[in-house]
Amino acid sequence: GTIYNFDLTVNTATILAAQGGTNYTVTYHETQVAAAAGTPMIGTPSNYPNNLNPQEIFVAITNTTTGCLSTLGFFIEVNEAAVANAYANAYEVCDDNMEFDNNTSNDSMTFDLSTQDAEVLGGQDPLNYSVSYYLTQAEAEAGDPATALTSPFTNTVNPQVIYVRVDNDTPTTDTIPVDSSLCYETTALTLQVNPLPSFDLDDSYMICANTNGSEVVSSPAITTGLSATYYTFVWMGPDGNIIPSETGPSIIPTEGGNYTVEVTDVSTSTLTMCSSSDTTLVEVSQPPLIEATVTTAAFADTHNIEVTTAPNGVVSIFDVSVYEFSLDGGAFVSNTPDDNMYTFTDVGAGEHVITVRDKNGCGEAITTVMIMDYPLYFTPNGDGYNDTWNIYGIQDQPDATIYIFDRMGKLLKQISPTGQGWDGTYNGEIMPTSDYWFTIEYREPNSGSNAKKQFQAHFALKR
Repeated sequence: GTIYNFDLTVNTATILAAQGGTNYTVTYHETQVAAAAGTPMIGTPSNYPNNLNPQEIFVAITNTTTGCLSTLGFFIEVNEAAVANAYANAYEVCDDNMEFDNNTSNDSMTFDLSTQDAEVLGGQDPLNYSVSYYLTQAEAEAGDPATALTSPFTNTVNPQVIYVRVDNDTPTTDTIPVDSSLCYETTALTLQVNPLPSFDLDDSYMICANTNGSEVVSSPAITTGLSATYYTFVWMGPDGNIIPSETGPSIIPTEGGNYTVEVTDVSTSTLTMCSSSDTTLVEVSQPPLIEATVTTAAFADTHNIEVTTAPNGVVSIFDVSVYEFSLDGGAFVSNTPDDNMYTFTDVGAGEHVITVRDKNGCGEAITTVMIMDYPLYFTPNGDGYNDTWNIYGIQDQPDATIYIFDRMGKLLKQISPTGQGWDGTYNGEIMPTSDYWFTIEYREPNSGSNAKKQFQAHFALKR
Protein backbone atom coordinates (compact mmCIF):
# COMPACT_ATOMS: atom_id res chain seq x y z
CA GLY A 1 0.00 0.00 0.00
CA THR A 2 0.95 3.70 0.07
CA ILE A 3 3.86 4.45 2.45
CA TYR A 4 4.41 7.66 4.33
CA ASN A 5 6.84 8.52 7.15
CA PHE A 6 4.53 9.58 9.97
CA ASP A 7 5.61 11.64 12.97
CA LEU A 8 3.61 9.81 15.63
CA THR A 9 4.98 12.01 18.38
CA VAL A 10 2.81 14.94 17.29
CA ASN A 11 0.09 13.13 19.25
CA THR A 12 2.10 12.88 22.50
CA ALA A 13 1.02 16.26 23.86
CA THR A 14 -2.63 15.48 23.15
CA ILE A 15 -2.34 12.10 24.91
CA LEU A 16 -0.64 13.56 27.97
CA ALA A 17 -3.14 16.39 28.19
CA ALA A 18 -5.89 13.80 28.36
CA GLN A 19 -4.22 12.23 31.44
CA GLY A 20 -4.40 15.47 33.38
CA GLY A 21 -0.79 15.33 34.63
CA THR A 22 2.90 15.28 33.68
CA ASN A 23 4.01 12.09 35.48
CA TYR A 24 3.34 9.92 32.47
CA THR A 25 5.38 8.49 29.62
CA VAL A 26 4.09 7.65 26.21
CA THR A 27 5.44 4.90 23.96
CA TYR A 28 4.25 3.70 20.55
CA HIS A 29 3.81 0.09 19.49
CA GLU A 30 2.73 -1.87 16.44
CA THR A 31 0.48 -4.34 18.38
CA GLN A 32 -1.84 -4.30 21.33
CA VAL A 33 0.24 -7.06 22.95
CA ALA A 34 3.40 -5.01 22.65
CA ALA A 35 1.64 -1.96 24.05
CA ALA A 36 0.31 -3.92 27.02
CA ALA A 37 3.79 -5.31 27.67
CA GLY A 38 5.45 -2.01 27.04
CA THR A 39 7.78 -3.70 24.57
CA PRO A 40 8.84 -3.85 21.81
CA MET A 41 8.45 -0.14 21.08
CA ILE A 42 8.54 1.63 17.77
CA GLY A 43 12.11 2.78 17.73
CA THR A 44 11.78 6.07 15.89
CA PRO A 45 8.19 7.23 16.36
CA SER A 46 8.96 10.64 14.85
CA ASN A 47 9.72 9.04 11.48
CA TYR A 48 7.68 5.91 11.26
CA PRO A 49 6.90 4.37 7.84
CA ASN A 50 3.57 2.62 7.91
CA ASN A 51 3.44 -0.96 6.70
CA LEU A 52 -0.33 -1.11 6.23
CA ASN A 53 -2.79 1.48 5.02
CA PRO A 54 -4.73 2.18 7.11
CA GLN A 55 -2.72 0.88 10.08
CA GLU A 56 -3.61 0.90 13.77
CA ILE A 57 -0.94 2.19 16.13
CA PHE A 58 -1.06 1.34 19.81
CA VAL A 59 0.03 3.62 22.62
CA ALA A 60 1.24 2.64 26.09
CA ILE A 61 0.70 5.28 28.73
CA THR A 62 2.67 4.63 31.91
CA ASN A 63 2.25 6.47 35.21
CA THR A 64 5.78 7.01 36.37
CA THR A 65 4.67 7.33 39.95
CA THR A 66 2.57 4.21 40.29
CA GLY A 67 3.90 2.20 37.40
CA CYS A 68 0.37 1.62 36.15
CA LEU A 69 0.03 1.21 32.37
CA SER A 70 -2.93 1.78 30.09
CA THR A 71 -3.27 1.52 26.31
CA LEU A 72 -5.16 3.05 23.48
CA GLY A 73 -5.05 2.86 19.72
CA PHE A 74 -5.43 5.14 16.73
CA PHE A 75 -5.19 4.69 13.00
CA ILE A 76 -2.75 6.21 10.63
CA GLU A 77 -3.76 6.39 7.01
CA VAL A 78 -2.09 7.70 3.92
CA ASN A 79 -4.70 9.41 1.79
CA GLU A 80 -4.12 9.90 -1.91
CA ALA A 81 -2.29 13.17 -2.44
CA ALA A 82 -4.40 16.05 -3.77
CA VAL A 83 -3.46 17.15 -7.29
CA ALA A 84 -4.06 20.65 -8.62
CA ASN A 85 -3.97 20.09 -12.36
CA ALA A 86 -2.44 23.01 -14.24
CA TYR A 87 -4.86 25.02 -16.36
CA ALA A 88 -4.26 24.72 -20.09
CA ASN A 89 -5.55 28.23 -20.78
CA ALA A 90 -6.57 31.42 -19.07
CA TYR A 91 -10.14 31.78 -17.85
CA GLU A 92 -11.44 34.30 -20.38
CA VAL A 93 -14.65 36.31 -20.46
CA CYS A 94 -15.82 39.09 -22.75
CA ASP A 95 -16.14 42.67 -21.58
CA ASP A 96 -19.70 43.92 -21.23
CA ASN A 97 -19.29 47.16 -23.16
CA MET A 98 -17.28 48.72 -25.95
CA GLU A 99 -14.31 50.78 -24.82
CA PHE A 100 -12.38 53.21 -26.98
CA ASP A 101 -9.45 54.09 -24.69
CA ASN A 102 -7.16 51.33 -26.07
CA ASN A 103 -6.35 50.33 -22.50
CA THR A 104 -7.48 46.87 -21.48
CA SER A 105 -5.55 46.75 -18.18
CA ASN A 106 -8.45 48.30 -16.26
CA ASP A 107 -11.20 46.20 -17.84
CA SER A 108 -13.08 44.23 -15.21
CA MET A 109 -15.79 41.60 -15.20
CA THR A 110 -17.23 39.06 -12.81
CA PHE A 111 -15.86 35.52 -13.02
CA ASP A 112 -17.74 32.43 -11.86
CA LEU A 113 -14.76 30.66 -10.30
CA SER A 114 -16.74 27.50 -9.66
CA THR A 115 -16.75 26.84 -13.41
CA GLN A 116 -13.01 26.20 -13.16
CA ASP A 117 -13.26 23.45 -10.51
CA ALA A 118 -13.56 20.55 -12.93
CA GLU A 119 -10.34 21.32 -14.85
CA VAL A 120 -8.16 21.71 -11.76
CA LEU A 121 -9.62 18.53 -10.24
CA GLY A 122 -9.10 16.47 -13.35
CA GLY A 123 -10.60 13.10 -12.51
CA GLN A 124 -10.59 13.61 -8.75
CA ASP A 125 -13.97 13.09 -7.13
CA PRO A 126 -15.46 16.49 -6.16
CA LEU A 127 -17.18 14.73 -3.26
CA ASN A 128 -13.77 14.02 -1.71
CA TYR A 129 -11.76 16.99 -2.97
CA SER A 130 -12.49 20.66 -2.46
CA VAL A 131 -11.31 23.63 -4.53
CA SER A 132 -10.70 27.12 -3.17
CA TYR A 133 -9.27 30.30 -4.69
CA TYR A 134 -6.90 32.93 -3.26
CA LEU A 135 -5.31 36.21 -4.22
CA THR A 136 -1.75 35.12 -3.32
CA GLN A 137 0.30 31.95 -3.29
CA ALA A 138 0.92 32.39 0.44
CA GLU A 139 -2.80 32.53 1.18
CA ALA A 140 -3.36 29.45 -0.95
CA GLU A 141 -0.66 27.57 1.00
CA ALA A 142 -2.19 28.64 4.31
CA GLY A 143 -5.65 27.56 3.17
CA ASP A 144 -7.48 29.85 5.59
CA PRO A 145 -11.14 29.93 4.52
CA ALA A 146 -11.33 33.54 5.72
CA THR A 147 -9.01 34.65 2.92
CA ALA A 148 -10.58 32.48 0.21
CA LEU A 149 -12.18 34.36 -2.68
CA THR A 150 -15.93 34.30 -3.04
CA SER A 151 -17.55 33.58 -6.37
CA PRO A 152 -18.47 35.40 -8.52
CA PHE A 153 -15.21 37.33 -8.28
CA THR A 154 -14.49 40.68 -9.96
CA ASN A 155 -10.92 41.12 -11.15
CA THR A 156 -9.00 44.21 -10.11
CA VAL A 157 -6.39 44.22 -12.91
CA ASN A 158 -6.45 42.67 -16.36
CA PRO A 159 -5.15 40.06 -16.75
CA GLN A 160 -5.01 38.90 -13.11
CA VAL A 161 -3.34 35.77 -11.70
CA ILE A 162 -5.05 34.06 -8.78
CA TYR A 163 -4.14 30.84 -6.97
CA VAL A 164 -6.15 27.66 -6.69
CA ARG A 165 -5.93 25.14 -3.87
CA VAL A 166 -7.17 21.55 -4.08
CA ASP A 167 -7.70 19.72 -0.78
CA ASN A 168 -8.25 16.01 -0.20
CA ASP A 169 -11.20 15.96 2.18
CA THR A 170 -11.58 12.15 2.26
CA PRO A 171 -12.68 11.09 5.78
CA THR A 172 -9.99 9.03 7.62
CA THR A 173 -10.08 6.39 10.35
CA ASP A 174 -7.63 8.32 12.50
CA THR A 175 -8.70 8.64 16.14
CA ILE A 176 -5.97 11.19 16.71
CA PRO A 177 -4.97 13.61 13.91
CA VAL A 178 -1.72 13.09 12.06
CA ASP A 179 0.21 15.23 9.61
CA SER A 180 -1.89 15.92 6.51
CA SER A 181 0.48 18.30 4.68
CA LEU A 182 0.39 16.21 1.50
CA CYS A 183 -3.40 16.40 1.21
CA TYR A 184 -3.47 19.64 -0.82
CA GLU A 185 -1.77 21.17 -3.84
CA THR A 186 -1.90 24.59 -5.48
CA THR A 187 -1.68 26.00 -8.98
CA ALA A 188 -2.17 29.35 -10.69
CA LEU A 189 -5.09 30.54 -12.82
CA THR A 190 -5.07 33.61 -15.06
CA LEU A 191 -8.28 35.63 -15.31
CA GLN A 192 -8.55 37.63 -18.54
CA VAL A 193 -11.16 40.09 -19.81
CA ASN A 194 -11.21 40.19 -23.60
CA PRO A 195 -12.35 43.47 -25.17
CA LEU A 196 -15.40 43.77 -27.37
CA PRO A 197 -14.85 44.99 -30.93
CA SER A 198 -15.20 48.76 -30.58
CA PHE A 199 -16.87 50.70 -33.38
CA ASP A 200 -19.77 53.08 -33.86
CA LEU A 201 -21.88 53.27 -37.00
CA ASP A 202 -23.45 56.61 -37.81
CA ASP A 203 -27.03 56.85 -36.58
CA SER A 204 -28.25 57.11 -40.16
CA TYR A 205 -27.07 57.08 -43.75
CA MET A 206 -28.62 58.54 -46.89
CA ILE A 207 -28.93 57.01 -50.34
CA CYS A 208 -30.21 58.77 -53.43
CA ALA A 209 -32.61 57.06 -55.82
CA ASN A 210 -33.21 58.05 -59.41
CA THR A 211 -36.48 58.92 -61.09
CA ASN A 212 -37.91 55.42 -61.00
CA GLY A 213 -37.51 55.40 -57.24
CA SER A 214 -35.51 52.20 -56.99
CA GLU A 215 -32.19 52.40 -58.81
CA VAL A 216 -29.52 53.74 -56.48
CA VAL A 217 -27.78 56.80 -57.86
CA SER A 218 -25.34 57.29 -55.03
CA SER A 219 -24.87 55.64 -51.68
CA PRO A 220 -22.28 56.10 -48.94
CA ALA A 221 -20.59 53.06 -47.43
CA ILE A 222 -21.75 51.95 -44.00
CA THR A 223 -18.39 51.20 -42.41
CA THR A 224 -17.15 49.86 -39.11
CA GLY A 225 -13.64 51.19 -39.60
CA LEU A 226 -12.21 47.84 -38.45
CA SER A 227 -9.70 45.57 -40.18
CA ALA A 228 -10.75 42.29 -41.78
CA THR A 229 -7.42 40.90 -40.58
CA TYR A 230 -8.54 40.88 -36.96
CA TYR A 231 -12.32 40.76 -37.18
CA THR A 232 -15.11 38.90 -38.95
CA PHE A 233 -18.34 40.57 -40.01
CA VAL A 234 -21.93 39.39 -40.39
CA TRP A 235 -24.34 41.88 -41.97
CA MET A 236 -28.13 41.76 -41.73
CA GLY A 237 -30.37 43.71 -44.07
CA PRO A 238 -33.71 45.49 -43.57
CA ASP A 239 -35.56 42.16 -43.67
CA GLY A 240 -33.55 40.94 -40.66
CA ASN A 241 -31.82 38.22 -42.66
CA ILE A 242 -28.09 37.74 -43.09
CA ILE A 243 -26.65 39.09 -46.33
CA PRO A 244 -24.41 36.16 -47.37
CA SER A 245 -22.40 38.15 -49.89
CA GLU A 246 -21.35 40.80 -47.38
CA THR A 247 -18.50 39.68 -45.14
CA GLY A 248 -16.27 42.75 -45.06
CA PRO A 249 -15.95 45.74 -42.71
CA SER A 250 -18.27 47.93 -44.81
CA ILE A 251 -21.35 47.63 -46.97
CA ILE A 252 -23.01 49.69 -49.71
CA PRO A 253 -26.76 49.78 -48.94
CA THR A 254 -29.19 49.40 -51.82
CA GLU A 255 -32.49 50.06 -50.06
CA GLY A 256 -33.85 51.89 -47.06
CA GLY A 257 -34.23 50.26 -43.67
CA ASN A 258 -32.27 49.11 -40.65
CA TYR A 259 -28.91 47.44 -41.20
CA THR A 260 -27.13 45.55 -38.42
CA VAL A 261 -23.56 44.24 -38.28
CA GLU A 262 -22.17 41.75 -35.79
CA VAL A 263 -18.40 41.96 -35.43
CA THR A 264 -16.29 39.20 -33.85
CA ASP A 265 -12.73 39.71 -32.66
CA VAL A 266 -10.69 36.72 -33.83
CA SER A 267 -7.32 38.13 -32.79
CA THR A 268 -7.32 38.08 -28.98
CA SER A 269 -8.19 34.45 -28.39
CA THR A 270 -9.15 31.21 -30.06
CA LEU A 271 -11.22 30.17 -27.06
CA THR A 272 -13.37 33.15 -26.15
CA MET A 273 -13.92 35.32 -29.22
CA CYS A 274 -15.92 38.39 -28.33
CA SER A 275 -18.61 39.95 -30.48
CA SER A 276 -20.47 43.24 -30.53
CA SER A 277 -23.08 44.70 -32.84
CA ASP A 278 -24.56 48.00 -33.94
CA THR A 279 -27.55 49.05 -36.03
CA THR A 280 -28.03 52.01 -38.32
CA LEU A 281 -30.93 53.41 -40.33
CA VAL A 282 -30.58 53.88 -44.07
CA GLU A 283 -32.93 56.51 -45.46
CA VAL A 284 -33.86 57.10 -49.09
CA SER A 285 -34.20 60.47 -50.79
CA GLN A 286 -35.09 61.17 -54.42
CA PRO A 287 -36.10 63.95 -56.80
CA PRO A 288 -39.85 64.57 -56.83
CA LEU A 289 -42.67 64.64 -59.28
CA ILE A 290 -43.94 68.23 -59.21
CA GLU A 291 -47.08 70.06 -60.23
CA ALA A 292 -47.39 73.83 -60.47
CA THR A 293 -50.86 75.37 -60.58
CA VAL A 294 -51.96 78.99 -60.93
CA THR A 295 -54.50 79.33 -58.14
CA THR A 296 -55.75 82.79 -59.14
CA ALA A 297 -58.05 83.73 -62.01
CA ALA A 298 -56.81 85.06 -65.32
CA PHE A 299 -56.38 88.84 -65.40
CA ALA A 300 -56.50 89.04 -61.56
CA ASP A 301 -54.75 91.92 -59.84
CA THR A 302 -52.21 89.51 -58.34
CA HIS A 303 -51.33 85.91 -59.19
CA ASN A 304 -50.25 82.97 -57.04
CA ILE A 305 -48.60 79.73 -58.09
CA GLU A 306 -48.96 76.68 -55.84
CA VAL A 307 -46.27 74.02 -56.28
CA THR A 308 -46.85 70.55 -54.87
CA THR A 309 -44.64 67.47 -54.86
CA ALA A 310 -45.40 63.78 -55.04
CA PRO A 311 -43.13 60.79 -54.38
CA ASN A 312 -41.32 59.59 -57.45
CA GLY A 313 -41.47 55.81 -57.28
CA VAL A 314 -42.12 53.33 -54.50
CA VAL A 315 -42.73 54.98 -51.14
CA SER A 316 -41.50 53.45 -47.91
CA ILE A 317 -41.31 54.55 -44.30
CA PHE A 318 -37.62 55.23 -44.87
CA ASP A 319 -38.23 57.93 -47.49
CA VAL A 320 -37.06 61.27 -46.09
CA SER A 321 -37.20 63.50 -49.15
CA VAL A 322 -37.68 67.16 -48.30
CA TYR A 323 -37.68 69.87 -50.90
CA GLU A 324 -37.04 73.53 -51.58
CA PHE A 325 -38.45 75.65 -54.38
CA SER A 326 -37.19 78.30 -56.81
CA LEU A 327 -39.10 80.65 -59.15
CA ASP A 328 -37.39 81.68 -62.37
CA GLY A 329 -33.90 80.92 -61.06
CA GLY A 330 -34.37 82.88 -57.85
CA ALA A 331 -33.33 81.84 -54.36
CA PHE A 332 -34.56 78.49 -53.11
CA VAL A 333 -37.21 78.71 -50.40
CA SER A 334 -39.22 76.18 -48.37
CA ASN A 335 -41.93 75.88 -45.81
CA THR A 336 -41.47 74.64 -42.28
CA PRO A 337 -42.53 72.06 -41.30
CA ASP A 338 -44.27 71.21 -44.61
CA ASP A 339 -41.36 70.88 -47.03
CA ASN A 340 -43.39 69.23 -49.77
CA MET A 341 -45.30 72.26 -51.11
CA TYR A 342 -44.83 75.99 -51.58
CA THR A 343 -46.95 78.91 -52.84
CA PHE A 344 -45.35 81.78 -54.75
CA THR A 345 -47.44 84.94 -54.36
CA ASP A 346 -47.77 88.12 -56.39
CA VAL A 347 -46.27 86.54 -59.48
CA GLY A 348 -46.21 88.47 -62.75
CA ALA A 349 -47.93 87.46 -65.99
CA GLY A 350 -46.40 85.12 -68.52
CA GLU A 351 -44.36 81.95 -68.40
CA HIS A 352 -42.44 80.96 -65.25
CA VAL A 353 -39.92 78.22 -64.55
CA ILE A 354 -40.36 76.32 -61.28
CA THR A 355 -37.38 74.35 -59.96
CA VAL A 356 -37.71 71.95 -57.03
CA ARG A 357 -34.69 70.27 -55.55
CA ASP A 358 -34.14 67.67 -52.85
CA LYS A 359 -32.63 69.24 -49.75
CA ASN A 360 -30.49 66.14 -49.31
CA GLY A 361 -28.78 66.76 -52.63
CA CYS A 362 -30.50 63.90 -54.45
CA GLY A 363 -31.58 65.76 -57.61
CA GLU A 364 -34.06 68.33 -58.86
CA ALA A 365 -37.11 68.61 -61.10
CA ILE A 366 -38.20 71.49 -63.34
CA THR A 367 -41.57 72.51 -64.80
CA THR A 368 -43.04 75.60 -66.40
CA VAL A 369 -46.33 77.37 -65.78
CA MET A 370 -48.11 80.13 -67.68
CA ILE A 371 -50.13 82.91 -66.05
CA MET A 372 -52.84 84.30 -68.34
CA ASP A 373 -52.74 88.08 -68.32
CA TYR A 374 -51.85 90.95 -70.63
CA PRO A 375 -48.78 93.16 -71.02
CA LEU A 376 -49.36 96.66 -69.68
CA TYR A 377 -47.35 98.11 -72.57
CA PHE A 378 -45.27 97.26 -75.62
CA THR A 379 -42.63 99.12 -77.67
CA PRO A 380 -42.77 98.34 -81.39
CA ASN A 381 -39.44 99.98 -82.24
CA GLY A 382 -37.73 97.01 -83.89
CA ASP A 383 -35.19 96.40 -81.12
CA GLY A 384 -36.40 92.83 -80.61
CA TYR A 385 -37.91 93.50 -77.18
CA ASN A 386 -41.65 93.89 -76.64
CA ASP A 387 -42.16 94.62 -80.33
CA THR A 388 -45.61 93.02 -80.39
CA TRP A 389 -48.51 92.73 -78.01
CA ASN A 390 -50.61 89.63 -77.23
CA ILE A 391 -52.26 87.93 -74.27
CA TYR A 392 -49.95 85.75 -72.14
CA GLY A 393 -51.06 82.15 -71.70
CA ILE A 394 -53.77 82.13 -74.39
CA GLN A 395 -51.91 80.01 -76.96
CA ASP A 396 -53.71 76.81 -75.98
CA GLN A 397 -57.09 78.45 -76.69
CA PRO A 398 -57.01 78.99 -80.50
CA ASP A 399 -60.74 79.73 -80.51
CA ALA A 400 -60.33 82.71 -78.21
CA THR A 401 -61.12 86.09 -79.82
CA ILE A 402 -59.05 89.20 -79.20
CA TYR A 403 -59.98 92.69 -80.53
CA ILE A 404 -57.94 95.89 -80.23
CA PHE A 405 -59.51 99.40 -80.30
CA ASP A 406 -58.27 102.95 -80.13
CA ARG A 407 -59.43 105.32 -77.45
CA MET A 408 -62.42 106.31 -79.57
CA GLY A 409 -63.60 102.71 -79.83
CA LYS A 410 -62.49 102.15 -83.40
CA LEU A 411 -61.59 98.51 -84.13
CA LEU A 412 -57.98 98.41 -85.20
CA LYS A 413 -57.13 94.72 -85.23
CA GLN A 414 -58.36 91.23 -84.42
CA ILE A 415 -55.34 89.15 -83.46
CA SER A 416 -54.87 85.39 -83.25
CA PRO A 417 -54.30 83.81 -79.82
CA THR A 418 -51.56 81.68 -81.38
CA GLY A 419 -49.94 84.41 -83.47
CA GLN A 420 -47.28 87.03 -82.85
CA GLY A 421 -49.81 89.62 -81.78
CA TRP A 422 -50.37 93.29 -82.74
CA ASP A 423 -47.37 95.16 -84.22
CA GLY A 424 -48.78 98.63 -83.49
CA THR A 425 -49.99 99.43 -87.03
CA TYR A 426 -53.37 99.99 -88.70
CA ASN A 427 -53.68 99.36 -92.45
CA GLY A 428 -49.90 99.66 -92.66
CA GLU A 429 -49.77 102.97 -90.79
CA ILE A 430 -47.76 103.27 -87.57
CA MET A 431 -50.03 104.12 -84.67
CA PRO A 432 -48.92 106.83 -82.25
CA THR A 433 -47.97 106.50 -78.59
CA SER A 434 -51.24 106.24 -76.69
CA ASP A 435 -53.48 103.99 -74.65
CA TYR A 436 -55.33 101.28 -76.53
CA TRP A 437 -58.18 98.97 -75.48
CA PHE A 438 -58.79 95.31 -76.00
CA THR A 439 -61.53 92.76 -75.39
CA ILE A 440 -61.07 89.02 -75.15
CA GLU A 441 -63.40 86.07 -74.99
CA TYR A 442 -61.68 83.05 -73.32
CA ARG A 443 -62.10 80.08 -71.02
CA GLU A 444 -60.81 80.34 -67.48
CA PRO A 445 -57.60 78.25 -67.22
CA ASN A 446 -57.57 75.37 -64.72
CA SER A 447 -61.31 75.71 -64.13
CA GLY A 448 -62.36 72.66 -66.15
CA SER A 449 -65.24 74.68 -67.63
CA ASN A 450 -65.84 75.30 -71.36
CA ALA A 451 -67.94 78.38 -70.68
CA LYS A 452 -66.39 81.50 -72.16
CA LYS A 453 -65.76 84.66 -70.24
CA GLN A 454 -65.15 88.20 -71.48
CA PHE A 455 -62.58 90.65 -70.23
CA GLN A 456 -61.53 94.13 -71.38
CA ALA A 457 -58.82 96.53 -70.33
CA HIS A 458 -56.31 98.96 -71.83
CA PHE A 459 -52.57 98.97 -72.40
CA ALA A 460 -49.98 101.46 -73.62
CA LEU A 461 -48.09 101.70 -76.91
CA LYS A 462 -44.81 103.49 -76.40
CA ARG A 463 -42.54 104.72 -79.17
